[in-house]
Amino acid sequence: MRCRKRFIRHYGIRTEIFFVQVGKLCLKLAEKRVAAFPFSEFHLTETKLQLNEAKRKAIVKGFTAISNDYQFWPRLLRDFKLGQLRSRYDQAADLDLANRPFARRELLPCHRYLTDSVFEATRGCVHNCDFCVVPAAWGRKPLQKPVADVVADIRQHGARKLIFVDLNLIADREHARKLFAALVPLRVQWYGLATVLLAEDRELLELAARSGCKGLLMGLESISPQNLRQNHKGFNSPEKYVQVVERLHQHGIALQGCFVFGLDHDGPDVFLKTAEFAVQAGIDLPRFAIVTPFPNTALYHRLEAEGRILTKNWELYDGQHAVFRPAKLSVDELQQGTEAAWKYAYSFRSIARRIAHSPAPWPVKVGTNLGYRFYAHNLSRFYNCDWIIGRTPHSDHRPPIELRKTESTCA
Repeated sequence: MRCRKRFIRHYGIRTEIFFVQVGKLCLKLAEKRVAAFPFSEFHLTETKLQLNEAKRKAIVKGFTAISNDYQFWPRLLRDFKLGQLRSRYDQAADLDLANRPFARRELLPCHRYLTDSVFEATRGCVHNCDFCVVPAAWGRKPLQKPVADVVADIRQHGARKLIFVDLNLIADREHARKLFAALVPLRVQWYGLATVLLAEDRELLELAARSGCKGLLMGLESISPQNLRQNHKGFNSPEKYVQVVERLHQHGIALQGCFVFGLDHDGPDVFLKTAEFAVQAGIDLPRFAIVTPFPNTALYHRLEAEGRILTKNWELYDGQHAVFRPAKLSVDELQQGTEAAWKYAYSFRSIARRIAHSPAPWPVKVGTNLGYRFYAHNLSRFYNCDWIIGRTPHSDHRPPIELRKTESTCA
C-alpha cells in the first residue's frame, strides 16, 4: 500500500490503476524507480527536478501506456525481468485496438466496485478543446475497436448493465451508429460519455436510446459563449442547453452535465448563475470543477506563456484546486465559489426541482443526488483519492463563500 500511495502522490491516479493491477510487482518496480506519465508529449523539463531527485531509471510515456497499451507494458515487464529496463518507453504510433484479448475481469476484487461491466469501443476525440488532455494524449484521430469485438466482449461477460468509458462515444458518427445498432438485440442498459452534438442528431439519438442508453455525461463547460469560443469548444451553445436536456429526457436518457469555473470570462457571479441554470434546466446530475491546465494542453501553454501558472505541484492538478491565476477572480473566489455552486445545486430544494422530470428510476435519481449532496458538503475530504487509500487529506480547505442566495434559504 505504501508503494501505491507514493505513485498516486507523484504521478497521478492513472498510474495507480496500473500498479493496483500488477499487485506485488509494484514493489519491485518501485525499487527500480519506474515513472509513468499520462501525457503523450509530457514536458519532461517541467519535472526534471523531481525526476532527478527520485533517480527514476525508466519513463513510460503515453496515455495508453499507463493502463492498457498491450504492446509496451509486456515489453517493459519482460525487460524488467531480464534486468534490461530502457530509459524510456513511448506509445506506439500504429497502436491498433482490434483483435485484443478480453479483460480478465474475474481477477478483480469485484466486491470493491459498483460494477466490473466496463467496456471501451473507441479511444480519443476529434475535437481540440484547449483544456482537454485528449488531443495531447492521443491526437485527434480516434482509435476504434471493431464493433464485433465490443459486442463479443459484452456477450462473453454476460453484462446486462454496462458503462462505456470512451471519452466521446460519438466522435465517429458511423462507428457510433454501427455500435448502437449492434447493441439493440443485446437488450442491455448502458451509460457513457458524448458531446451535446448528439442531441442535434435526431437519428443517432433515437438509435442510442433504442440500443439501451440510459445516461450520458456531457461537458457543458460554461454558460458563457465567449469562454467556449476562446477554448475551441464553440460547438457548445449555452442557449441550446435546455433543449439538450429536454431531448435526452424525451428519449429516456439522464444527463450528468459538467461545468468548469475559472475560464477567462468568468467573474464573481458565475458560480450562482451556473448553479441556478443547472437547477432550472433540470440537469439530472450537475458537476462543477475548477478548470485545470494539465501539462501540454493548449490551456497550459497559454497560461504558462502569460505567467499565470501558480504551482507545478502536480498533486494539486485534480480539478478541485486553483493552480493558476484567474483573469477576473481571485484564487480564493475561484476555490470557494466552486464549493458554493456545489452546495446550491445540491440543496434539498434544488434536488427536488431537478429530479422532478428526470427519466431515471426513483431509487437511482434519489440515491445519486443524495450521494452528491454528501460530496458537496465534504469537498475537503474528497478533493482527490486520498480518502480511498488512507492518506491524510490536504488541510488547506476553506469554507465556501455565500452566494447571494444562501444555502439556508435553498435547503
